[in-house]
Amino acid sequence: MTTPPGNNGMATKKQRALLKEARTQAYKHGLNRLSLQTVARNTGISKRTLYRYYRNREAFLAAVMDFDGAAWCEWFFDAIREQADMPAQRLYAFFETLALWEQSDDFRGCLFACALFNAELMTDEPAAVARHYAERIRAFISENMRRAGITDPDDVAETLLLPTLAVLSGTRPRVNKHTGHHLLTLATALLDRHLTAENE
Repeated sequence: MTTPPGNNGMATKKQRALLKEARTQAYKHGLNRLSLQTVARNTGISKRTLYRYYRNREAFLAAVMDFDGAAWCEWFFDAIREQADMPAQRLYAFFETLALWEQSDDFRGCLFACALFNAELMTDEPAAVARHYAERIRAFISENMRRAGITDPDDVAETLLLPTLAVLSGTRPRVNKHTGHHLLTLATALLDRHLTAENE
């Protein structure tokens, strides 16, 4: 048994304990090296019970990604809404907040974004969860661009989606230590250009 994306509020106490421990282990060792035996041992919940909730490893990985993705969305989008009311302001706030978080000591990215850049993890159920959260980000960018009056908001959102997911994948130590800042520069330039064009 697994829960569809965004429904982890329905998880039992034992499920939540398993998911929290698995998220901790996934960030420490990587999703592809997540040990269900370790998760079960550290929570004091048997693997048999784990498999009562999740029929196989794939279903459990999908649930862990969903648990992490839902928590991130609640935290991150609440932070954006607190900073800005207008659509254009929310877009700037989105990329500014992401850049600041990426440079913080507690930055670790998001598991769904990690999975998107790891073909080994993109089997059916984990892939569905990863795409669900990628679509939430794309929809947020596109919808706020549309409300801000930007022409072709979907095209601009697609341009920004991949680098946004790259930042969220947490791969900066191997690629660039300032990927969030570079994304902010790109996003600001695109937003400035399109918003200026719409106001001329």
